[in-house]
Amino acid sequence: MSARCRRHYSGPGRQRTGRGKVRSALGDAAPRVVRGGSDVLVRLNQPLELAVRDIEAAVMQGVAGLMLPKVEGASHVRLLGHLVGRLELERGLSPGTLRFVLIVETPGAWL
Repeated sequence: MSARCRRHYSGPGRQRTGRGKVRSALGDAAPRVVRGGSDVLVRLNQPLELAVRDIEAAVMQGVAGLMLPKVEGASHVRLLGHLVGRLELERGLSPGTLRFVLIVETPGAWL
């Protein structure tokens, strides 16, 4: 395996470490992106415990929305919506500030 391949390896341990760095950098990056005229969308991870950490890091001024991959149905979205709504209020944001972008990847999510 070349050094280049090792650098781009994204196994489970590496993903967790990399995601932690992204969460930490979001507070500085979001305002710069907004000043540049773009919307900030944060893609959440699965499983649920990673999504919760992502949400806790992402609910802030400047983040326009959350991308929810592998949506499993309306109850899944409602659960995450309750968490986001609570954090918006705690952090002084108007309810509904962050929007959801749903990524439906399985037919079961439509049922």
